[in-house]
Amino acid sequence: MTRSRFAPWMRPFGEDPTPWLLEAGAPWVRLGVLRDLLDAPPDDPAVGAAREALAAHPLVAECRAALAGWPEPPLRRHDDAKHPLHRLKLLVDLGLDRDLLPDAPRLVGRILSLAGADGQLRSVVCDPETQEPQRLAFPCDTPILLGAVLALGDPADPRAAAALEALEVRRERDGGWFCHGDWLGLETDWRQRPESCPIATLYSLWALARLPPGDPRRTDRGAELLLSHFEAYDRREGRPICHFQAGKRFRRLKFPFVWYDVLHVLDVLTRFEGLRGDRRLRAMVDAALPEAPRGGRVRAGSVFTAYKAYDFGQKREPSPTITFLLARALRRLDS
Repeated sequence: MTRSRFAPWMRPFGEDPTPWLLEAGAPWVRLGVLRDLLDAPPDDPAVGAAREALAAHPLVAECRAALAGWPEPPLRRHDDAKHPLHRLKLLVDLGLDRDLLPDAPRLVGRILSLAGADGQLRSVVCDPETQEPQRLAFPCDTPILLGAVLALGDPADPRAAAALEALEVRRERDGGWFCHGDWLGLETDWRQRPESCPIATLYSLWALARLPPGDPRRTDRGAELLLSHFEAYDRREGRPICHFQAGKRFRRLKFPFVWYDVLHVLDVLTRFEGLRGDRRLRAMVDAALPEAPRGGRVRAGSVFTAYKAYDFGQKREPSPTITFLLARALRRLDS
């Protein structure tokens, strides 16, 4: 196994966090440390052991069970961390791939089978007016479904390609994405405003980041909306965009990556090499970690109570998951 040495990305932690992460971390942390921080090769026995442990972990089993009835139940609010839609995203964010999920082909097939005639991937949501379940292409859902299809399925599938094209044609002039949806109320609510929506843009960039480097469709256009939004708040000149803010709540470290917050934005944007030199990303790190944590171990600043059984679902003790995710973002910035 590759050993670490004190590297520039470790400075905000005050010391090397990798020994603790390997000792105390869950399988997704150990796998991420080996691959993303220590550059261990795929055939390293430690990598293989971490992958096996990840596939067998209770959290993965919990997510798979929640997805057994996809696309039910209908989604009632888009920040519901325990809904199957976000369980699906969590599997990808934990580092699972099609080789670790035996039911991936069936799940991806179900997602693709619900695509509309325009290529957009649809989910079951409750109509905000009638509360009746409908199959709709919703701007907060479609990119998550697309990213999962790219990560867990075959990116060369014509239906995946059609979904990618459908996402691209809905890009706004500023490079981001707006709340386009089958439910027309979305248009009437926000169309007076010229900006794209931060969460729709973040999810869309998350999906595009699933494409391999070098794919011309893997573009960071739209990131400027998120970076300038953060910078304006950093200068105390910020204002909400589609109700989303980048103030104190945004800066609390939180996982899973369900909503619009600093660690989610850092994790997505640092995946794009062309953005890694942007000083605003470094400023995001400084805002999230203003001083070196004791022992190089970081606590969650906010939690989803649905995950209180896991290290990232509590704020009392340092979280290996939160620490690793921040370390990985820093490593990317220094690469």
